[in-house]
Amino acid sequence: DLKVMSIMSKNLVKRTLLKFQELSEQEESYSFFYECHGRHLKEGFLSSSMYHGKIKDLLRYYSSFSGGAATSLAAYVRRMKEGQHFIYYIIGDSVAVMPSCAGFETCAEHGWEVLYMLDPALDAEVMKQMREYDGKLFKLVTAAVLDH
Repeated sequence: DLKVMSIMSKNLVKRTLLKFQELSEQEESYSFFYECHGRHLKEGFLSSSMYHGKIKDLLRYYSSFSGGAATSLAAYVRRMKEGQHFIYYIIGDSVAVMPSCAGFETCAEHGWEVLYMLDPALDAEVMKQMREYDGKLFKLVTAAVLDH
């Protein structure tokens, strides 16, 4: 029956996301998991708005402050400077080129952390749908210099 299958599907997704959340509390294990399956989480975010809230907490990005380790959006928000209103990000192919992107220097001068989104097509779509996290709007760094 289609209704039964729908209920089973929703329950399976909920349980799976709960297990992912539990795993995310073990930073080293989750880092390995995310390297293998982070793209699938982003695709899941794009395919089902019903789970946006849960999947947002599972996403990880490298950043100008993360020292080579990926960081959660929650950790980024905790590190935000007082008076900082936006979550700044750059979309590109390589961490190495991010600091040379337009607007990066302005963020650095203000002490603002910048997220590095390294899957350009997928991350651009995620940002179109995500728009905010924990009440903080996302802002592409090239736009950050215009309105800070």
